[in-house]
Amino acid sequence: MAVFGRHAAAALAGEADPLHDARVATRRLRELLPLCAGEVPGRAVTRARRRARRIGRAFGGVREIDVALELVASMPDESLPAAGAGRLRHHLTDERARRRRRLRARVSGAELRKLPRAVSELVGALDARAATGAWAHALAARTRRHAARVRGAVAEAGSLYVSERVHEVRIAAKKLRYALEIAGATADIETAAATSRLKAAQDTLGRLHDREVLQDLIRAMPIPHGRPPEWAAQLDRLRADLAADCCRLHADFVAAQPALLELCGSAEEVAARLEPASGDDGNEERMLKMSLEAEPPREAVGGDPEPAG
Repeated sequence: MAVFGRHAAAALAGEADPLHDARVATRRLRELLPLCAGEVPGRAVTRARRRARRIGRAFGGVREIDVALELVASMPDESLPAAGAGRLRHHLTDERARRRRRLRARVSGAELRKLPRAVSELVGALDARAATGAWAHALAARTRRHAARVRGAVAEAGSLYVSERVHEVRIAAKKLRYALEIAGATADIETAAATSRLKAAQDTLGRLHDREVLQDLIRAMPIPHGRPPEWAAQLDRLRADLAADCCRLHADFVAAQPALLELCGSAEEVAARLEPASGDDGNEERMLKMSLEAEPPREAVGGDPEPAG
């Protein structure tokens, strides 16, 4: 929560890096908050989850354009000549301004301040109560569910390049990684190797997704009637290059599918360790060590929109 509190105001003002960091903080929080439900009575957890989901989704549209602008800025002149680059940057900048206005209409500064307060209240409630161990069972169940979702998404994706199916794998893998990171931080279980491998797979799929988004944004640009101008031809060539990049990245994903399935098995082993055998005398004494205010690791940039749910 410290990251969100530090960057929320700058994120609402439209600064790119703070917006990214605050948005990632809401996603990690959404994985952490359900574990508190068995430890803290009432609706406090539900309210905090709802706020985190609403804010994260509101940030998503602006973040998508930020990533597109970063991708365009990284392209060499031979990939995108000056005329096309200038027209595309102008279009993306206008679109970003439009999405920033929509963000400010959807989320106020007051609403941003409510989320840290809600989390602070939860931290106080956790400190005041003896942990029951329910959080560990909840984390184990979520880890198993995320692993099953990754398995199913990989099977559904297969080797055929269908954007929506690949997107589902990426979102499922991200949620599984967050769950494993929480297990490593709260239950003294080694998960670093698995989370690192999951992140590598996500990075591949994230680069693929960023290029898909940029293709869609180019496709949505208005083209003057009559003979297409030179900048339009340049952007058509760029779209073809982006499509070829996507095919190469998809091939990398297909090659990595067996490793992803293996990681699902590792995740299920972690879930089993989170739930000691019935009758374990030490189970009731296991304390909820997680801190909602902890500083998470810095996450690389990515333009993925917030998933539904």
